[in-house]
Amino acid sequence: MKKSIMFLALCCTFFCVVNLFAVTSKDVRFEFKKVRSKIKKIKSEGEGVPQEILSLIHKAKRLYKEGNIDASYSFLKEADSLLEEKGINDDKSRRVSSEDDVLFFDFHYKLSCKRPNLFIQHELLDAVIIIVPWSEVEPYPDKYDFSKIDKLVNIWKESNKSIVLRIIPYGQKGGNLVTPKWVLQEVPYITFFSEKRGEVKIPEVWDDKFLEIYASYVKRLAKHYNDNPAVKYVEIGIGHIGYLTAQPAPEATSAFIKSGWTLKVWEKYVKEVIDLYNQCFSNKKLILTVTPLFLRGYYVKDNIKIAENIIEYAVNNNCYILFKGISEEEDEFANTGFPRLVNFLASLDIKNLHIGFGDDWPLLGPTGKKIRTKEDFKKALEMVYQLWLDIDKKYPFFFVLLHNELAATDRTNKHFDKDVYTFLKNYLRRFED
Repeated sequence: MKKSIMFLALCCTFFCVVNLFAVTSKDVRFEFKKVRSKIKKIKSEGEGVPQEILSLIHKAKRLYKEGNIDASYSFLKEADSLLEEKGINDDKSRRVSSEDDVLFFDFHYKLSCKRPNLFIQHELLDAVIIIVPWSEVEPYPDKYDFSKIDKLVNIWKESNKSIVLRIIPYGQKGGNLVTPKWVLQEVPYITFFSEKRGEVKIPEVWDDKFLEIYASYVKRLAKHYNDNPAVKYVEIGIGHIGYLTAQPAPEATSAFIKSGWTLKVWEKYVKEVIDLYNQCFSNKKLILTVTPLFLRGYYVKDNIKIAENIIEYAVNNNCYILFKGISEEEDEFANTGFPRLVNFLASLDIKNLHIGFGDDWPLLGPTGKKIRTKEDFKKALEMVYQLWLDIDKKYPFFFVLLHNELAATDRTNKHFDKDVYTFLKNYLRRFED
């Protein structure tokens, strides 16, 4: 009985909010009517929130901001007040009112194909990272197919969230399914055998022939996406799955060195690729992703000067820096070399630089090595916050999360955890001070 009363009260509140906006525009009135009819069917599930209502309010705010509806500010303020009374925080308005994107979703490719709109209504989420596999975009020389990527872009551009295109020149899964087969027939390549992956073939990316073919591909991508306003960022494709890392597999090191790989050769190649992207994507902000190693056995912390040279070159050429590999353990975090590099960046005077943090393993739940608890999740992010304080908040920070963390902080998800959600919401707000 008590739950029924609470549900009716919630419905009444939402009806009030809907009515506030229903008279504002003929263009959106029909949508409000549809939501009214649906609200009766919504079941109360713990902390779950009817996303239809939130989406409607977000749309009204956007239309109001663009001057497309004749709503008064008092109406919007009243809507916020009503939602606040019911404990429903309209966090999406935080991102709408700011040019800075703080929370990103790193959408693994298979998952994005199966569930292309996963977390599209997440209240705290600002941006989504869409992977662009070369072999699917250019399966044959000069034969391009943007349909799958365009489908994802079109889905997310309606969500009022920013889009990142993550370009990948090669990987190691399945022996390297990312690089088109025809490319490996035209350029020198490195072969190594992995117990987990079998035979892996990686193009010798610093070879002039590869750079010529790769440049042609990147230019074609830019021709298609550089003027698309829905795409705000491009994550530069350097090495393994796009990262600054040449190859993480232990079995690959000797093969790479035999093929002529050195830190100096790699540094030169990286700078050439940064130049390429900077020239092609003149309308986008670029992101360079750094991990704790260049090649297995060649760690960033042991080659800090090379890392500093590369990231200084990157930030002077329109790049944000994303550090992938943060940890909840203080010693492990220090051994990544990231704190030293962040402090190095703080010694520079770079305009419009943002610094990001994330991990390829979930920060919450099974990682393949162990299970990260809620406390581990909090510790990892708190270490990043302390690093921000250490550099006197000089540059804005942003964060890249995976499926586990987003599921725990999505009010409509069955894995929603109020404690994790509250922590993340309050944590992100601390970076707005």
